Amino acid sequence: MTQKQARTLAAHTIVLTELTAGASMREACRRAKVSPQTITEHARTDDTFRRQLAATGWRPGSPVRDTSWHPMVLAAIANGATIREAERQAGIGIGMISNRRKADPQFSAAVAVARRAGEATRKARTAAKVAERRQVQGCGTPAAYERHLSKGEEPCPPCRRANSEVTRSRPSYKAYEKAAYQARKRLAATHKEELRTLTARERLRTDRSPHNARGRALSTLVRLHKREYRALFAEERKAVRADATPEDQPQNERAPPPRGRR
Repeated sequence: MTQKQARTLAAHTIVLTELTAGASMREACRRAKVSPQTITEHARTDDTFRRQLAATGWRPGSPVRDTSWHPMVLAAIANGATIREAERQAGIGIGMISNRRKADPQFSAAVAVARRAGEATRKARTAAKVAERRQVQGCGTPAAYERHLSKGEEPCPPCRRANSEVTRSRPSYKAYEKAAYQARKRLAATHKEELRTLTARERLRTDRSPHNARGRALSTLVRLHKREYRALFAEERKAVRADATPEDQPQNERAPPPRGRR
């Protein structure tokens, strides 16, 4: 079989499948990437293909015989659905309503009546969506946090907490934190004596609470060994990315900034 014959056979298969599913000849030809004239010419010269076309109920110049989806589409449009929403609800292809309206004046008139019936519902639904978008969310939400920043204001504590909760729930942030935690852990294991000294110094400070002395000491250790920490973080980041799924992979490639006091 030559390449041309293979393309012809593939086009025939697609056209027959689409016609059997209820599509028009124009839609079937568009999905098969051939012209209706080409299919007509093939039907004239190929007896087998002509019989297969006849089995689908299609005749040259005739509309699609399958009208089972018409009532479902008309009911959806009358209830306020758009043309695309009606096609999705009926499970038909994009553009089938438009193509059928061109080929069937009676169906086109029925669609026009259904659109007039559902016009009030569509307008009410659109107005509700616009009102919902325009509704200003109060403090304590991520939207309010962004509004503070856009106005050049300092975000309030509730907005900060809301934004932090959203950020921490992202898979990329979790992977980022995991790599940072492993890198700090390895750095602490490498410099045990220095970390012990820094922790004791933090516990003796009177202006800070002694409960988080080790955490502050570890942040100081990270600042003292920046290059080593960044190298460890890069290794842990690669390990996390290798284990994570594509959706969970972190987006920020930089090492996290040192924590604690500056």
